[in-house]
Amino acid sequence: EATGLRSTGRFQQLNSMENRVYAVEIEAESQPKGVDQIIVKFYRPGRWSSRMLISEHALISLLADENIETPKLIPIVATSVIHPENHLLSQILLNETGHGKVYPHTLGKIGSFCFAVWEKVRGRVPLELEEQDVLSIGRTIARMHNLFERRINPEFFSRTQFSLEMYLTQPLQNLMSWNQMPKQFEQPIFQLIEQLFRGLSWLPHADHFLPVHADLHRLNLVQTSEGGQFWFVDFDDCQLGLAMQDLWPLASTCGVSLPNHMKDVEGANPSSYALELLTQGYSEFRALPQDWKIFVEPLRTLKMVHYLGWIAGRWSDPFFKQTFSFFDDRQYWEKTYFELSDQFQILAQGGLLEL
Repeated sequence: EATGLRSTGRFQQLNSMENRVYAVEIEAESQPKGVDQIIVKFYRPGRWSSRMLISEHALISLLADENIETPKLIPIVATSVIHPENHLLSQILLNETGHGKVYPHTLGKIGSFCFAVWEKVRGRVPLELEEQDVLSIGRTIARMHNLFERRINPEFFSRTQFSLEMYLTQPLQNLMSWNQMPKQFEQPIFQLIEQLFRGLSWLPHADHFLPVHADLHRLNLVQTSEGGQFWFVDFDDCQLGLAMQDLWPLASTCGVSLPNHMKDVEGANPSSYALELLTQGYSEFRALPQDWKIFVEPLRTLKMVHYLGWIAGRWSDPFFKQTFSFFDDRQYWEKTYFELSDQFQILAQGGLLEL
């Protein structure tokens, strides 16, 4: 009700591992049944600073301004819960003359909890994408990157920057602190991660950084109608990163089918085909490095290690123990060790490790 809307008292908790997200029913005379729904997110305390949350809101507000589909933030009007650092939003966003404009308050604070409110987008996560869908999404990602690079003030934009420390060192420390990995896999896996840190030292310098979504997979797409536009949701992990971070994860999850003429081609698979389509669409609006393919396997490897460290770092949360009950199972770690070993070999054979 800090937004000026009135709740009916009915709500539903939605799936979210890091934050607590609710669909809240509100009174709405304009709707046939007299009610509507909004989305309220309470951010996990201590995960991101308030400046980092406002930087996330800056990206979302900018996309809304430019009619690139993402759910719109609903302004917070109750002075008692407006976060005092909301003024940073206007400093982060530049207009075409280089000066900011005044934006409404979007970050609220109650006790130790920061929160935000969104309009609800009604649609579905696509099960499988068509070729034209993938090309179109590639174009939209390029438009988004161009917009972020042109309109985000780097002096005030406050998000984590892509680094090997983020994707390898911190996960390794989390795994060591967790101290529940089966002993026979501890040293082999830790040594692999340390070797990856040394071998991939070139990666952060291989392309320039820009604001990216950084978690753009199929489940963070919403299609509002059959044949309609795809909306990008959940910018919670946005960062200063590499353009390819917004392309390869989507390609590996979007479920596009191989055309008939490629089904018998050796090495052809839906993920690589989807990535070709995405980069083709992307390149119509924004250039990628000529050697963009060298990013795919290193980024895939970092994501694997980051995932392990993320769960280990949150293991004290009962929700994580329940969701990832397999995580302390010996068979899981045996499988993980072989997967990491295979990935290391792929990188080594591709000449992607500086050892």
